[in-house]
Amino acid sequence: VVNSRLDPYQKIRVSAEVYDFNLKKEFSKEETVDVTGNSSTRVFVVPKLDNLSTTYFLRLTLKNSAGELVSTNFYWLSTTPDVSDWQKTTWYYTPTSGYADFKTLKNLPKVRLNIGATTQKDGARNVTHVTVKNPSSNLAFFIHLRVDKGEHGAEVLPVIWQDNYFELLPGEKREITASYSKGELNGATPYVAVDGWNIVAASLAAGI
Repeated sequence: VVNSRLDPYQKIRVSAEVYDFNLKKEFSKEETVDVTGNSSTRVFVVPKLDNLSTTYFLRLTLKNSAGELVSTNFYWLSTTPDVSDWQKTTWYYTPTSGYADFKTLKNLPKVRLNIGATTQKDGARNVTHVTVKNPSSNLAFFIHLRVDKGEHGAEVLPVIWQDNYFELLPGEKREITASYSKGELNGATPYVAVDGWNIVAASLAAGI
């Protein structure tokens, strides 16, 4: 747990879960710890696991004492490591002679997400709230959200997303917010568009 703030936190729940490519849980562990301000706390080690699929997934989550999600990290990993060619290294570059194997990611089934969106005014800015749910039995991988200037319009930029390029396991649901200047819409209705690695693209109005 890396706490870059000055405040300490008590009873932080740290969890790690390892899934194979078919989302079978191969490892799970949770610990409750106290963390001091401006600190890095080693909580536990994820062990080496046998018989994993070539591509597998690791999810790390952090929840506060009330059980609210504070942070989440999702990794796609390979049992085949990158191989550095140290015989050809220079002072500024080391080539790679072998690469981690992520080819099976292209076999992830398509997922059609359930999405909802509303927008609220906040002074000179808009805040768009997006609800995303994965109703399928498959992993929704690398979900990408954007706010557009009208249906199929140009993307609103700059924008501050609470999170983006995230995953949802089967049945999971998240609410993500986006904040941006109202003037960036140029009078158009905000639309939320979603796509991703294995996501069926869709968009809907997120009117005020």
